[in-house]
Amino acid sequence: IEIEYLSTDDTLTGTTVWLYVYPTKPNAHYTISGSYKQNRVMNFTDSSYGANIQIVVDAYPIYQYEWSYRTIDGGPSETIKYKDISQLQKKIMYKEPGTYEVELTVTNTLGRRSDPYKVDFTIFEDYKPAIICNLDNSVMARNETVTANVYEAVSTDGDTISSNKVELWYDSNNDGAYDELVNTWNNIAAYPIYTPTKLGRYKFVNTVTEAFGEETFPEFIVASDYKQSTTEREFFVDNYVPMTDIYIDIPLVRTYVDAYFMLDQNLNPAKLQYVIDNRMNINNTLRTKNLVAKVENWDLHTYTYSQP
Repeated sequence: IEIEYLSTDDTLTGTTVWLYVYPTKPNAHYTISGSYKQNRVMNFTDSSYGANIQIVVDAYPIYQYEWSYRTIDGGPSETIKYKDISQLQKKIMYKEPGTYEVELTVTNTLGRRSDPYKVDFTIFEDYKPAIICNLDNSVMARNETVTANVYEAVSTDGDTISSNKVELWYDSNNDGAYDELVNTWNNIAAYPIYTPTKLGRYKFVNTVTEAFGEETFPEFIVASDYKQSTTEREFFVDNYVPMTDIYIDIPLVRTYVDAYFMLDQNLNPAKLQYVIDNRMNINNTLRTKNLVAKVENWDLHTYTYSQP
């Protein structure tokens, strides 16, 4: 604004005053926090005050907040569970993975309404825990021990393991049905070691269950939401071929043989499986040749786990 005036002695003077006119239309804004994973709580907190000019928002405070929620490519609207903590904060839990949108519009005391502030984001799938398990033997004799020489049960997406149970079942009728529960190990820290005393087929069943490890809405959680993985590993217990002595003038001295099969992952899979499944047969064949054999398999594989 320029002002000029003429004095009584015909002197022309003037002044200039600068004014800045602030827009009074408010801006909406919010922040998001959470793990962006299904069945976990996401927090949406209004931050519109910091997105506006302070002098304007102080003169015309924001007093009305309109939130809306939309599915872009995810579960139906009924799978979106939310709680109104206040006008300024919302907690939302998405039951299904996918792409979603949250919109906020605010109004100030001057009656001016903001443009909608929208954010699209992705909620990721909650994955099952990973189990890597390889028994040190799949065929053995009575009173030998069996365990896993490679074992790991972990969450692949940052959750916690709430339960790790191993059951051992026995096929008592040798009909292919594992009908007799031999033992149960709960919340194991390492894979169990077992010494079988009966001939026949056995099966380890390992069940690993995850806990969420983060805030959820328990009233909307069902049993199927807890991610679980199960692996089964079978082994067979066989007899050694008996060895007898005939007492003669010249003593019989048997040869002792240690046979170790190095099972490299680059070898023919069919041959590898044959060695794994026939450890006792190989041992017994050597015993029929009057050789006291110790036959062992050494697993030289590198084990990895992958998921989509």
